[in-house]
Amino acid sequence: MNTTTVSTPTDTTIVITRAFDAPIALVFAAHTEPAHLTSWLTGPGGFKLVTVTADIRSGGSYVWHYEGPDGSSMDQRGEYIEVDAPHRLVMRDDWGPEMPRPIVETTFVETGGQTVVTITMTLADKALRDHVITQGGMVAGYTESHANLDALLPGLA
Repeated sequence: MNTTTVSTPTDTTIVITRAFDAPIALVFAAHTEPAHLTSWLTGPGGFKLVTVTADIRSGGSYVWHYEGPDGSSMDQRGEYIEVDAPHRLVMRDDWGPEMPRPIVETTFVETGGQTVVTITMTLADKALRDHVITQGGMVAGYTESHANLDALLPGLA
């Protein structure tokens, strides 16, 4: 079974890694096509991704609309800094005016019938990095999301 791993190699970075039993083009599509994203990506605290608007190109923007179990909603916005399909995405998330805007680099490497996805999040400082991990629900969220993606990929093939 493939597992999601989370590490903190520096005071300002979080690295999330997961191997998927699918070709690179399929895994990349699952990370970029709105209909696929809403099928597997979750948010913190039980939030579900319900709509995605995205202009997937360098300089393009995105809005991911989430709804919570209590009926509340939130949007995550950002911009694509670099899109090198199907190998790399670099995005700048916008978590709102009170939070610095992290850079999120996602790489996709196919080897031996699997695609390894590595997400490197670069944050403003150690305090924010630690907050995202301990109070932001990121580890549980990525673990759940990646399990959802594992279940979705065979049906996309």
